Amino acid sequence: NVGEQITGYAHFRDSIVVPVCTPLRLRTAVALALLSGFCEEYFFRGVLNPECINLLGGHLGLFAGCFLFAFIHFGVVHRKNIYLIIVYIIAAYYFSAIYIVTESLFAAASCHAIYNFVVFRFIQSRYQAVHVAQSEELPPAEKLNQVSP
Repeated sequence: NVGEQITGYAHFRDSIVVPVCTPLRLRTAVALALLSGFCEEYFFRGVLNPECINLLGGHLGLFAGCFLFAFIHFGVVHRKNIYLIIVYIIAAYYFSAIYIVTESLFAAASCHAIYNFVVFRFIQSRYQAVHVAQSEELPPAEKLNQVSP
């Protein structure tokens, strides 16, 4: 059901992604984007994809590596959302294509890091006010315990 998948993604976004990304300072966002982009590309394009291709052959091995990229990112947490997994399979193919065409893990890692940074900043700009407002709200029990002057 598409409605359930959209609701499930919104819950995942609001309960995990937004709280992690919104408090990041610029320096931290840059460092996290670089670290995650380079580490993931080293693992997925540098180690996992070649192993999958050696084991399963060219196209099937590449697909397996891309599927594992998507599944490891969100499949464990949100495996029912097929649309999110498809988006990440496409992203994995994109990073794989950069690596294959340029023959440079650095190029793929740089693109991945830039992508991560843009996503962090987008989430911050879009959800910062919502996250701050929600964190300032007191639970109902605590509101009852406040004494008005």
